[in-house]
Amino acid sequence: MTVIAVNFIVPLTVMFYCYYHVTRSIKCRTTSNCTEYLNRDWSDQVDVTKMSVIMILMFLVAWSPYSIVCLWASFGDPKKIPPSMAIIAPLFAKSSTFYNPCIYVVANKK
Repeated sequence: MTVIAVNFIVPLTVMFYCYYHVTRSIKCRTTSNCTEYLNRDWSDQVDVTKMSVIMILMFLVAWSPYSIVCLWASFGDPKKIPPSMAIIAPLFAKSSTFYNPCIYVVANKK
């Protein structure tokens, strides 16, 4: 349960909190000047929001199988975990550090 809390729930909560506030601050900045607000290109806000959602989804894709295996081993019979799932789940979790830079490179226009 500690592994799930530390490696899955806490980072997911931090990501939601941070990405929400980044999106909110961009929105507040764009609405600060009314004339600028009317002429503002919304592409920056849309891009940041899309990138945030994709990063959260990729985190879920990477860490959910490992969390399921951990819960299964904790509350179920660990001998019934298929060997393929026992191997693939940690590999997905370890590959999560690779996703964020790739998403940023693809999503960043500069």
